[in-house]
Amino acid sequence: MCIFFRCSDGSEALIGQLPYLADTGNVEDAFLYDTDEAGVDDLFVIHSVEIRSDTGVKYFGRYYTINIYKKDGDNFTRNEQLSTYFGYGGDVLEENYKGLLYTFPYKNKVSILRKINSGAYKKWRTIAPINLVINKKNCDT
Repeated sequence: MCIFFRCSDGSEALIGQLPYLADTGNVEDAFLYDTDEAGVDDLFVIHSVEIRSDTGVKYFGRYYTINIYKKDGDNFTRNEQLSTYFGYGGDVLEENYKGLLYTFPYKNKVSILRKINSGAYKKWRTIAPINLVINKKNCDT
């Protein structure tokens, strides 16, 4: 569970559920940041859990979820669009387990803030078209 605690009056409010994959996991970081420069901070929660079962994907290490909550009066509500942007996942091993095929990019506050301050993110926030380049394409068919 993700509970918001108000220091002013000691009250609590449930603002979200963190995933449970055979373990409650850890909140790696939680921080406030104004993503749209509107003067209101969003609450970022980086959660990770050890993967202990076969998911069909050859994950290596921990599985991460990034949830962002917008201030909504005295509470916070999950920002679906922004949470989906940063998403969830983990590092993925190659088929032969000898190397990493993919590294999940948002494991910490620094990587998220770097993305938020990038030109591509700022264009995305304005819904402007973005040209991206695929670094590597795996064609084993």
